[in-house]
Amino acid sequence: MESGWATNYLNASKNGAQPKPVVSFKKIPGKETTAPVESALSPTQLGQIESHQAEIRAIEGERDLAPKPQSSFSLFKQAQFTPVRERLAHLSNKEIGQHIHEMWKSGTNAVEQAKFEKESADQEGEYFKLIDEANTKVNELKRKIFEIKFGGTDNKAVKPSGKLRFMSAFRFYRREAVPEVKTE
Repeated sequence: MESGWATNYLNASKNGAQPKPVVSFKKIPGKETTAPVESALSPTQLGQIESHQAEIRAIEGERDLAPKPQSSFSLFKQAQFTPVRERLAHLSNKEIGQHIHEMWKSGTNAVEQAKFEKESADQEGEYFKLIDEANTKVNELKRKIFEIKFGGTDNKAVKPSGKLRFMSAFRFYRREAVPEVKTE
């Protein structure tokens, strides 16, 4: 009986243990080599992959904690809240917010509104620049992991942006089998 991933998973779940990873090698007719698999990697390579994955997690964590850009109205409200509260101390916070909203809508000071809109646009530019840099670093690390796992860069498997292109098992097989068939 052949041991596949489903059999392995069912046997492991019956025993309460984690299923063992099934290592399968794709054999190419006429070639003695097999495709590299994670279990076939050296401890140094596995360590490099783990360190790259840790870097990816750290970069993504910083990226997710980056302060989001505020709207021009939010910046205006923050700047106006304390002075309005001092002038109209008898109002609740909700009523103060409504008063500030009316000030914003009426456009009492267009120059001041333009200042807050510019500040908001600057924050947005900085935020998206930070996100783009983080994504570029993550994609570069993913490319390095791909190179370690599969030996070298495969221009067809990596998009120009640095992201890995999805390839099914059939596409991997076809890419390796077509040259063999053409040479025969």
